[in-house]
Amino acid sequence: MVVAVAGWLCHPLFGWQVASTGACRSLRLWLSNFSLFDISAFRWLVGVSAAVVGLYWLVTLGTYSPCFTQVLGEVHDLAGFDFEIRETDCWHNPAVSVFVAKAGHTTKTRLFQYVRGADPVPAITLVGKNTVRISLSNMEVEHCRRERWGPLRIEYDIGVVEYPGYFQPAEC
Repeated sequence: MVVAVAGWLCHPLFGWQVASTGACRSLRLWLSNFSLFDISAFRWLVGVSAAVVGLYWLVTLGTYSPCFTQVLGEVHDLAGFDFEIRETDCWHNPAVSVFVAKAGHTTKTRLFQYVRGADPVPAITLVGKNTVRISLSNMEVEHCRRERWGPLRIEYDIGVVEYPGYFQPAEC
């Protein structure tokens, strides 16, 4: 690989004007021992290798997510529903979300998302048939919330909101 880069740098059309250095002269002398076909095959192999490595990095970086998710809590089979509380931190911008699914199912829907304050985990309690309450003593900002999800009705008991009105909460 070093030889390929040095060969590219020493080429007067593509590289910098370093053709007069001793390294370039030594490389030319070494490459003169090979036939033109060998040199062309070597350059083709280096080019294909560079393209494959470049494509690999593009795909890898394209699918890389700088977000980290941590499950903070779970509530199972509360009125026939499962709840999951998770914090997702993307580029130092953490948000806590409360998800719901029918008991035993894996497809989850976001009910509530906020930026946490000192109390990151809300309490989820059953207050009536098909009605739950999400209680949280404090938070910084509320991003979104749902009042209903299918037959489930959701009530919210939020204490102190550090930055009220910073966002107009939308429906999740």
